[in-house]
Amino acid sequence: MMSLSLIVVDIFVPTRRQVRERAFELAVCAGRAAHEVSKQDWDIAKNELASANTNSEAARISAARS
Repeated sequence: MMSLSLIVVDIFVPTRRQVRERAFELAVCAGRAAHEVSKQDWDIAKNELASANTNSEAARISAARS
């Protein structure tokens, strides 16, 4: 008899507020005022938050399988 396994994966989508706060941090780190956020700051913030979730999710799944 064949057994089926179901893996439930929670998908994390960063909120606009999280992206905005990170973009502000990036602007300040680059020596600009928080209100001087560039498109690049927004893009980096979105990518960082998305990849942080992907990495932690992969680690959680790996641990669950062990």
